[in-house]
Amino acid sequence: GLVSMTRLRMTGEVLGISGIVGRLTMRQLQLDTALDSASFIFGTVTAGMILKALLPAALGPAWVGPILGLSALRIGLAGILVGAGTAMSNGCTSGHGILGNARFSIRSMVSTIIFMVSGIATATLFSTASWRATISSADKFQPWPLSLQTSFLLASALALSYGIAIKLTFTIHHKKVIRRTIDFFSGTSFGLGLGIAGMANSLRVASFLDLAAFDPTLMFVMCGAIGVAAPLFIFWGGSTPTVKPTLADKYCLAPRDKPIDNKLVLGSLMFGCGWGLAGWCPGPAILGLGALSGVGIIGPSLLFNSAMFAGWTFYYRLFA
Repeated sequence: GLVSMTRLRMTGEVLGISGIVGRLTMRQLQLDTALDSASFIFGTVTAGMILKALLPAALGPAWVGPILGLSALRIGLAGILVGAGTAMSNGCTSGHGILGNARFSIRSMVSTIIFMVSGIATATLFSTASWRATISSADKFQPWPLSLQTSFLLASALALSYGIAIKLTFTIHHKKVIRRTIDFFSGTSFGLGLGIAGMANSLRVASFLDLAAFDPTLMFVMCGAIGVAAPLFIFWGGSTPTVKPTLADKYCLAPRDKPIDNKLVLGSLMFGCGWGLAGWCPGPAILGLGALSGVGIIGPSLLFNSAMFAGWTFYYRLFA
Protein backbone atom coordinates (compact mmCIF):
# COMPACT_ATOMS: atom_id res chain seq x y z
CA GLY A 1 0.00 0.00 0.00
CA LEU A 2 2.75 2.47 0.93
CA VAL A 3 4.80 1.71 -2.21
CA SER A 4 1.71 2.04 -4.42
CA MET A 5 0.77 5.41 -2.95
CA THR A 6 4.33 6.76 -2.98
CA ARG A 7 4.73 5.90 -6.65
CA LEU A 8 1.34 7.47 -7.41
CA ARG A 9 2.35 10.65 -5.57
CA MET A 10 5.69 10.81 -7.40
CA THR A 11 4.73 9.80 -10.96
CA GLY A 12 0.97 10.31 -11.09
CA GLU A 13 0.49 6.69 -12.22
CA VAL A 14 -1.28 3.76 -10.59
CA LEU A 15 0.96 0.90 -9.52
CA GLY A 16 -0.96 -1.70 -11.48
CA ILE A 17 1.30 -4.55 -12.56
CA SER A 18 -0.80 -5.54 -15.57
CA GLY A 19 -0.79 -1.93 -16.79
CA ILE A 20 2.90 -1.25 -16.19
CA VAL A 21 4.09 -4.49 -17.78
CA GLY A 22 1.28 -5.15 -20.23
CA ARG A 23 1.66 -1.81 -22.00
CA LEU A 24 4.96 -3.08 -23.42
CA THR A 25 2.86 -5.09 -25.88
CA MET A 26 0.83 -2.10 -27.16
CA ARG A 27 1.14 -0.94 -30.78
CA GLN A 28 1.81 2.74 -30.03
CA LEU A 29 4.56 2.39 -27.44
CA GLN A 30 6.86 5.32 -26.79
CA LEU A 31 10.49 4.73 -25.83
CA ASP A 32 10.21 6.64 -22.54
CA THR A 33 7.20 4.58 -21.51
CA ALA A 34 9.01 1.35 -22.39
CA LEU A 35 12.05 2.37 -20.32
CA ASP A 36 9.81 3.29 -17.35
CA SER A 37 8.16 -0.14 -17.49
CA ALA A 38 11.49 -1.92 -17.97
CA SER A 39 12.86 -0.19 -14.84
CA PHE A 40 9.93 -1.43 -12.77
CA ILE A 41 10.21 -4.96 -14.17
CA PHE A 42 13.95 -5.04 -13.48
CA GLY A 43 13.26 -3.97 -9.90
CA THR A 44 10.64 -6.68 -9.42
CA VAL A 45 12.88 -9.37 -10.90
CA THR A 46 15.71 -8.15 -8.65
CA ALA A 47 13.38 -8.66 -5.68
CA GLY A 48 12.86 -12.24 -6.85
CA MET A 49 16.61 -12.78 -6.90
CA ILE A 50 16.93 -11.38 -3.38
CA LEU A 51 14.15 -13.62 -2.10
CA LYS A 52 15.71 -16.63 -3.83
CA ALA A 53 19.00 -15.97 -2.06
CA LEU A 54 17.77 -14.92 1.39
CA LEU A 55 14.24 -16.26 1.83
CA PRO A 56 13.61 -19.10 -0.69
CA ALA A 57 10.58 -20.33 1.24
CA ALA A 58 8.79 -17.14 0.15
CA LEU A 59 8.72 -18.50 -3.41
CA GLY A 60 7.02 -21.72 -2.33
CA PRO A 61 7.95 -25.35 -2.91
CA ALA A 62 9.86 -26.06 -6.10
CA TRP A 63 8.05 -27.50 -9.09
CA VAL A 64 8.94 -31.00 -10.22
CA GLY A 65 10.21 -30.45 -13.75
CA PRO A 66 9.79 -30.67 -16.57
CA ILE A 67 6.11 -29.70 -16.55
CA LEU A 68 4.43 -31.49 -19.47
CA GLY A 69 1.02 -32.60 -20.68
CA LEU A 70 -2.11 -31.35 -18.96
CA SER A 71 -0.17 -29.38 -16.34
CA ALA A 72 1.66 -27.43 -19.04
CA LEU A 73 -1.64 -26.83 -20.86
CA ARG A 74 -3.19 -25.65 -17.60
CA ILE A 75 -0.36 -23.19 -16.86
CA GLY A 76 -0.40 -21.86 -20.43
CA LEU A 77 -4.18 -21.38 -20.44
CA ALA A 78 -4.01 -19.67 -17.04
CA GLY A 79 -1.36 -17.25 -18.29
CA ILE A 80 -3.39 -16.33 -21.39
CA LEU A 81 -6.53 -15.76 -19.32
CA VAL A 82 -4.65 -13.61 -16.79
CA GLY A 83 -3.00 -11.52 -19.53
CA ALA A 84 -6.05 -10.99 -21.73
CA GLY A 85 -8.39 -10.62 -18.76
CA THR A 86 -6.36 -7.95 -16.97
CA ALA A 87 -5.92 -6.03 -20.23
CA MET A 88 -9.65 -6.15 -20.95
CA SER A 89 -10.68 -5.13 -17.42
CA ASN A 90 -7.80 -2.63 -17.14
CA GLY A 91 -6.52 -3.91 -13.81
CA CYS A 92 -5.70 -6.80 -11.50
CA THR A 93 -5.18 -7.41 -7.78
CA SER A 94 -2.87 -4.39 -7.49
CA GLY A 95 -4.64 -1.80 -9.68
CA HIS A 96 -8.27 -2.64 -8.97
CA GLY A 97 -7.78 -4.64 -5.79
CA ILE A 98 -5.65 -2.14 -3.87
CA LEU A 99 -5.65 1.39 -5.29
CA GLY A 100 -9.06 1.17 -6.97
CA ASN A 101 -10.78 -0.03 -3.82
CA ALA A 102 -8.80 2.43 -1.69
CA ARG A 103 -10.29 5.34 -3.66
CA PHE A 104 -13.76 3.74 -3.49
CA SER A 105 -14.03 3.19 -7.25
CA ILE A 106 -17.26 1.34 -8.06
CA ARG A 107 -15.63 -0.28 -11.09
CA SER A 108 -12.78 -1.61 -8.98
CA MET A 109 -15.14 -2.92 -6.32
CA VAL A 110 -17.18 -4.77 -8.95
CA SER A 111 -14.03 -6.09 -10.63
CA THR A 112 -12.62 -7.31 -7.30
CA ILE A 113 -15.83 -9.16 -6.44
CA ILE A 114 -15.90 -10.82 -9.87
CA PHE A 115 -12.26 -11.94 -9.96
CA MET A 116 -12.36 -13.11 -6.35
CA VAL A 117 -15.55 -15.16 -6.84
CA SER A 118 -14.42 -16.61 -10.18
CA GLY A 119 -10.93 -17.31 -8.77
CA ILE A 120 -12.34 -19.15 -5.76
CA ALA A 121 -14.84 -21.07 -7.90
CA THR A 122 -12.17 -22.10 -10.44
CA ALA A 123 -9.58 -23.09 -7.82
CA THR A 124 -12.16 -25.12 -5.89
CA LEU A 125 -13.64 -26.78 -8.98
CA PHE A 126 -10.24 -27.76 -10.39
CA SER A 127 -8.62 -28.52 -6.99
CA THR A 128 -5.77 -26.09 -7.61
CA ALA A 129 -4.19 -26.44 -4.17
CA SER A 130 -4.07 -30.23 -4.49
CA TRP A 131 -2.74 -30.00 -8.06
CA ARG A 132 -0.03 -27.50 -7.08
CA ALA A 133 1.05 -29.67 -4.14
CA THR A 134 1.10 -32.84 -6.27
CA ILE A 135 3.52 -31.44 -8.84
CA SER A 136 5.77 -29.90 -6.18
CA SER A 137 8.90 -31.39 -4.71
CA ALA A 138 7.67 -32.33 -1.25
CA ASP A 139 11.15 -32.75 0.19
CA LYS A 140 11.94 -29.15 -0.73
CA PHE A 141 8.86 -27.72 0.92
CA GLN A 142 9.60 -25.43 3.83
CA PRO A 143 7.03 -24.15 6.32
CA TRP A 144 6.53 -20.39 6.32
CA PRO A 145 9.60 -19.23 8.27
CA LEU A 146 8.42 -15.82 9.44
CA SER A 147 6.49 -15.05 12.58
CA LEU A 148 4.06 -12.14 12.65
CA GLN A 149 6.58 -10.06 14.60
CA THR A 150 9.40 -10.83 12.16
CA SER A 151 7.18 -10.05 9.18
CA PHE A 152 6.24 -6.72 10.74
CA LEU A 153 9.86 -5.81 11.43
CA LEU A 154 10.94 -6.75 7.90
CA ALA A 155 8.06 -4.79 6.39
CA SER A 156 8.94 -1.76 8.54
CA ALA A 157 12.60 -1.98 7.52
CA LEU A 158 11.56 -2.31 3.89
CA ALA A 159 9.31 0.76 4.13
CA LEU A 160 12.11 2.77 5.76
CA SER A 161 14.64 1.66 3.13
CA TYR A 162 12.22 2.53 0.34
CA GLY A 163 11.66 6.00 1.80
CA ILE A 164 15.39 6.62 2.10
CA ALA A 165 15.97 5.39 -1.47
CA ILE A 166 13.26 7.71 -2.83
CA LYS A 167 14.71 10.65 -0.87
CA LEU A 168 18.21 10.00 -2.19
CA THR A 169 16.87 9.66 -5.72
CA PHE A 170 16.07 13.35 -5.79
CA THR A 171 19.76 14.20 -5.47
CA ILE A 172 19.90 13.22 -9.16
CA HIS A 173 19.43 16.25 -11.41
CA HIS A 174 17.71 14.55 -14.32
CA LYS A 175 13.95 14.09 -14.32
CA LYS A 176 13.83 10.94 -16.46
CA VAL A 177 16.58 9.26 -14.46
CA ILE A 178 14.74 10.12 -11.24
CA ARG A 179 11.56 8.62 -12.66
CA ARG A 180 13.21 5.36 -13.67
CA THR A 181 15.10 5.08 -10.40
CA ILE A 182 11.81 5.46 -8.54
CA ASP A 183 10.28 2.76 -10.75
CA PHE A 184 13.20 0.44 -10.03
CA PHE A 185 13.00 0.90 -6.25
CA SER A 186 9.20 0.67 -6.38
CA GLY A 187 9.42 -2.64 -8.24
CA THR A 188 12.02 -3.98 -5.81
CA SER A 189 10.11 -2.91 -2.70
CA PHE A 190 6.77 -4.07 -4.08
CA GLY A 191 8.26 -7.47 -4.97
CA LEU A 192 9.89 -7.91 -1.57
CA GLY A 193 6.61 -6.95 0.06
CA LEU A 194 4.81 -9.64 -1.94
CA GLY A 195 7.41 -12.15 -0.80
CA ILE A 196 7.23 -11.21 2.88
CA ALA A 197 3.43 -11.38 2.74
CA GLY A 198 3.42 -14.84 1.10
CA MET A 199 1.87 -13.73 -2.20
CA ALA A 200 4.84 -15.10 -4.18
CA ASN A 201 4.07 -18.64 -3.01
CA SER A 202 1.60 -19.97 -5.58
CA LEU A 203 0.76 -22.98 -3.39
CA ARG A 204 -0.23 -20.65 -0.57
CA VAL A 205 -2.29 -18.50 -2.96
CA ALA A 206 -3.96 -21.63 -4.32
CA SER A 207 -4.80 -22.65 -0.76
CA PHE A 208 -6.39 -19.24 -0.23
CA LEU A 209 -8.57 -19.61 -3.32
CA ASP A 210 -9.34 -23.34 -3.08
CA LEU A 211 -12.08 -23.81 -0.48
CA ALA A 212 -11.08 -27.45 -0.05
CA ALA A 213 -7.79 -26.28 1.47
CA PHE A 214 -8.87 -22.80 2.58
CA ASP A 215 -6.16 -20.65 4.18
CA PRO A 216 -7.65 -17.18 4.90
CA THR A 217 -4.41 -15.46 5.91
CA LEU A 218 -3.75 -13.82 2.52
CA MET A 219 -7.03 -11.95 2.89
CA PHE A 220 -5.22 -9.61 5.26
CA VAL A 221 -2.62 -8.68 2.62
CA MET A 222 -5.05 -6.81 0.36
CA CYS A 223 -7.00 -5.46 3.32
CA GLY A 224 -3.79 -4.19 4.92
CA ALA A 225 -2.69 -2.48 1.70
CA ILE A 226 -6.09 -0.82 1.31
CA GLY A 227 -5.91 0.23 4.95
CA VAL A 228 -2.70 2.13 4.18
CA ALA A 229 -3.78 3.60 0.83
CA ALA A 230 -7.30 4.78 1.68
CA PRO A 231 -6.30 7.25 4.43
CA LEU A 232 -3.58 8.67 2.17
CA PHE A 233 -6.13 9.33 -0.57
CA ILE A 234 -8.25 11.20 1.98
CA PHE A 235 -5.21 13.10 3.28
CA TRP A 236 -4.20 14.13 -0.24
CA GLY A 237 -7.63 15.44 -1.15
CA GLY A 238 -9.89 12.53 -2.05
CA SER A 239 -10.17 9.90 -4.79
CA THR A 240 -8.26 12.18 -7.19
CA PRO A 241 -5.60 13.93 -5.10
CA THR A 242 -5.53 17.71 -5.27
CA VAL A 243 -1.79 17.72 -4.56
CA LYS A 244 0.10 17.79 -7.88
CA PRO A 245 2.35 14.76 -8.51
CA THR A 246 6.04 15.50 -8.18
CA LEU A 247 7.17 14.30 -11.63
CA ALA A 248 4.03 14.73 -13.72
CA ASP A 249 1.49 17.39 -14.63
CA LYS A 250 -1.52 15.38 -13.48
CA TYR A 251 -2.69 12.02 -12.16
CA CYS A 252 -3.56 9.23 -14.59
CA LEU A 253 -6.65 8.02 -12.76
CA ALA A 254 -9.91 6.88 -14.29
CA PRO A 255 -13.04 8.71 -13.09
CA ARG A 256 -14.30 7.01 -9.94
CA ASP A 257 -17.84 6.85 -11.33
CA LYS A 258 -16.89 5.53 -14.77
CA PRO A 259 -19.68 3.16 -15.92
CA ILE A 260 -19.40 -0.58 -15.54
CA ASP A 261 -19.24 -2.19 -18.98
CA ASN A 262 -19.03 -5.65 -20.52
CA LYS A 263 -15.24 -5.44 -20.87
CA LEU A 264 -14.82 -4.93 -17.14
CA VAL A 265 -17.10 -7.84 -16.28
CA LEU A 266 -15.73 -10.30 -18.86
CA GLY A 267 -12.10 -9.30 -18.29
CA SER A 268 -12.41 -9.66 -14.51
CA LEU A 269 -14.06 -13.05 -14.99
CA MET A 270 -11.24 -14.22 -17.28
CA PHE A 271 -8.57 -12.96 -14.90
CA GLY A 272 -10.20 -14.70 -11.94
CA CYS A 273 -10.40 -18.00 -13.82
CA GLY A 274 -6.72 -17.79 -14.83
CA TRP A 275 -5.68 -16.86 -11.31
CA GLY A 276 -7.68 -19.75 -9.89
CA LEU A 277 -6.20 -22.25 -12.35
CA ALA A 278 -2.55 -21.65 -11.44
CA GLY A 279 -2.41 -19.46 -8.32
CA TRP A 280 -0.43 -16.72 -10.09
CA CYS A 281 -1.44 -13.14 -10.81
CA PRO A 282 0.82 -10.68 -12.73
CA GLY A 283 2.94 -9.35 -9.83
CA PRO A 284 4.04 -12.68 -8.32
CA ALA A 285 4.50 -14.10 -11.84
CA ILE A 286 7.01 -11.37 -12.78
CA LEU A 287 8.65 -11.74 -9.36
CA GLY A 288 9.12 -15.46 -10.07
CA LEU A 289 11.35 -14.65 -13.03
CA GLY A 290 14.01 -13.64 -10.53
CA ALA A 291 14.15 -17.23 -9.27
CA LEU A 292 15.07 -18.81 -12.60
CA SER A 293 18.25 -20.17 -11.10
CA GLY A 294 16.05 -22.78 -9.47
CA VAL A 295 15.73 -25.75 -11.86
CA GLY A 296 12.24 -26.68 -10.73
CA ILE A 297 10.61 -23.32 -11.39
CA ILE A 298 12.24 -22.38 -14.67
CA GLY A 299 9.75 -24.23 -16.88
CA PRO A 300 6.43 -23.21 -15.24
CA SER A 301 7.50 -19.61 -14.58
CA LEU A 302 8.65 -18.97 -18.13
CA LEU A 303 5.61 -20.77 -19.53
CA PHE A 304 3.14 -18.75 -17.46
CA ASN A 305 4.84 -15.42 -18.15
CA SER A 306 5.13 -16.14 -21.87
CA ALA A 307 1.45 -17.05 -22.01
CA MET A 308 0.54 -13.94 -20.00
CA PHE A 309 2.45 -11.71 -22.42
CA ALA A 310 0.73 -13.52 -25.29
CA GLY A 311 -2.64 -12.69 -23.68
CA TRP A 312 -1.70 -9.03 -23.35
CA THR A 313 -0.43 -8.92 -26.93
CA PHE A 314 -3.56 -10.64 -28.26
CA TYR A 315 -5.87 -8.15 -26.61
CA TYR A 316 -3.92 -4.93 -27.19
CA ARG A 317 -3.11 -5.72 -30.83
CA LEU A 318 -6.59 -6.90 -31.83
CA PHE A 319 -9.09 -5.14 -29.58
CA ALA A 320 -7.53 -2.05 -27.99
